[in-house]
Amino acid sequence: MRIYLSADIEGVAGIASREQMSPEGKHWDEGRTLMTEETNAAIKGAFDAGANYVMVNDSHGHMHNIKPDKLDPRAELSQGYPKPLYMMEGIMDGYDLAFFVGYHAMVGTAEGVFNHSYIGRGVYNVRVNGVPMSESGLNGKLAGHFGVPVGLVTGDQNIIEQTKRFAPGIEGVVVKHGQGRASARSLAPAKARELIYEGAVRAVHAHKEGKPDRLMKEKTPVKWEVDTVATLMADLACLVPGVTRTAGRTVAWKSKDYYEGFKTFMAVTTLFYTVL
Repeated sequence: MRIYLSADIEGVAGIASREQMSPEGKHWDEGRTLMTEETNAAIKGAFDAGANYVMVNDSHGHMHNIKPDKLDPRAELSQGYPKPLYMMEGIMDGYDLAFFVGYHAMVGTAEGVFNHSYIGRGVYNVRVNGVPMSESGLNGKLAGHFGVPVGLVTGDQNIIEQTKRFAPGIEGVVVKHGQGRASARSLAPAKARELIYEGAVRAVHAHKEGKPDRLMKEKTPVKWEVDTVATLMADLACLVPGVTRTAGRTVAWKSKDYYEGFKTFMAVTTLFYTVL
């Protein structure tokens, strides 16, 4: 069984400061360690439950956060920015199950720790077929396009609830509780890793047993809408073929399938970085 693991950092236990999440932060090394060890817990659970391959996609920011020399040596690691599919690069290569580790609440979530949807300083909101989306929803539906169900999501209480709206059968592991956008009450890292390990084991076993409600497949054609933070970002988004402006800060497009629309979303949001 092949497992695709997308690892973010905001939903990791013990992460509650921007100083832990970027190379400029004085506590970045601590954040990297916490992220790496939660990823390792999921990898170990996957292998112990019968997986024979795990590919980890470092999915936060510049995507060079996980410590390669501390990663479980049985897994492979994708790092570096930019990647064409960003948090989901490589998902088209054929996997049986996807894990989302360290994920966070969607933009606008009350008490959602560092809540945002892809680019917090650029995306005010993003909707797919009229439904506001979290990163787990956006990424899970891309996995669904390629026939890959999401078995496990870990993070704060909000992202577990938000992900299960799309796929009730997903194994959700709460490792922290948001108290606001910039504060959280976390489990001890050792306890969080224990629960993630157990969740990964259950997720793999559930997949083997053929349990449903894990595949997030979006109906087609797909209508995409992005509310931008600034009007200049909407100006730039409209440079992408097929993207039109529907309001001062809102752009929209339609795609024949989810994958094509997601690639447009990647192009639009990448343009935002030119003005951030």
